[in-house]
Amino acid sequence: MATQNGAIMQLIIEMTLPKLKELTTLSMSTHTDDDIQNRYIYVEISRGCPFECEFCLSSMDEKVRAFNLRRF
Repeated sequence: MATQNGAIMQLIIEMTLPKLKELTTLSMSTHTDDDIQNRYIYVEISRGCPFECEFCLSSMDEKVRAFNLRRF
């Protein structure tokens, strides 16, 4: 842990996972046709994993979360 003026500073910032279906702006809407011309684009419409493997950090999150498919 780091210290500042003798006080211990917490280096971990806890946060909650965003609710993907409630996001109002999707990054794809910010790109123009010229931006994506002649490129491969990898798009994930879900996050997470349905399995609970003990060795995997992804299993610590919620199960699979998905974006609103109609908005895509």
